[in-house]
Parts: sequence; C-alpha cells; structure tokens
Amino acid sequence: GNVDRLEVDSDGKHYIIDFKTGKKEITEDEAKTNLQLACYQLGVVLDGFEEKLKSTDVTGAQLVYLASKNKSYSTREQGALVDVDATTAILEEIAVGMGGATFTARKNDMCKQCKVKPSCPLYLEGKAVHQ
Repeated sequence: GNVDRLEVDSDGKHYIIDFKTGKKEITEDEAKTNLQLACYQLGVVLDGFEEKLKSTDVTGAQLVYLASKNKSYSTREQGALVDVDATTAILEEIAVGMGGATFTARKNDMCKQCKVKPSCPLYLEGKAVHQ
C-alpha cells in the first residue's frame, strides 16, 4: 500500500492518514492494532520513504472512511507506534511465509471479500492451481 497523506505538525512530528473507499469499516479496537497503519508508521520511524524526511518522529495514524453510512466520513485512530522491534518481527514473519514454497490457506474475516476464492482449497469453488 501507499500512505495517502503524511501530515507534519509544528514540532516536525508526522501523522499518517489512509483514505478508505470501501464500505466495510474496522472497529476502533481493531484500528489500534491494524498492521497496515503500523507498517506505515514503521516506514516513518525507519526513514523508509523515497523522499527523505526531516524527522522520523510519528504521533500516530488514522483510517478515514469516505463512504461512511452515518455521515460524510468516519475515522479510526491508532496511537504512535510503540514497539518497532515487534512490528518488524511480524513483517519479517509474513515475508518469509509469503516468499515460501508453500502458502497455507487459513479462514478468517477477510475471506468474505477475498478475490482468490476460485483458487482457494478451503472453499467448494476452489480449484487446484498446481498439481
């Protein structure tokens, strides 16, 4: 993904905003541990942006749902990244799994929206992609 908006306050600290156009909103509790927002914050902390930042301080991140049912938009917030090492470890584990020779299918809440169900062995419509 890409950071949609990176704001800088008067102290030079960054705040990340990610715009969402889908109708499915995560809960406020889910936002607190949302890995996408944590990864964006990690990108600031580790100065991983193409354009170098003057500061690697980050105060948090926010999802802004533009297609909210209740009003013109709704938001979910995540506080500042607390544990850089833990977030890095999670990303490394995911990278190893994604780059491996096998990929284990697991049912979760995202299955309802999954675009690869036709090739998923967990569903009746799933067909083998390799024999």
